[in-house]
Amino acid sequence: RIVRDGITRAPCVRMASAMEAADLKLWCEMPQNFAKLKQAFESTTSFGKLQACNPTVAGRNVYLRLVCFAGDAMGMNMVSKGSLAVIELLQSTFPTLSL
Repeated sequence: RIVRDGITRAPCVRMASAMEAADLKLWCEMPQNFAKLKQAFESTTSFGKLQACNPTVAGRNVYLRLVCFAGDAMGMNMVSKGSLAVIELLQSTFPTLSL
């Protein structure tokens, strides 16, 4: 049995304050905003799919656990490129975000 199938990346981003970090977490968890993240990720690949974004806040840091599906591909480069597209979208939405 397959219990779970996915490749993850967890980029860490830093916000100007803990409040902004909490705002980023809440923004990512809204279904309409996850759809934007999904679109940005999937614009970089024909096969990869963003399945989930699970942000965790630690002070000003936000760890974005991105869960992706790569089909039959190993997918490490695919997931890295898609993750970068997600970060770029978040930077345009949250100007104080830094890597």
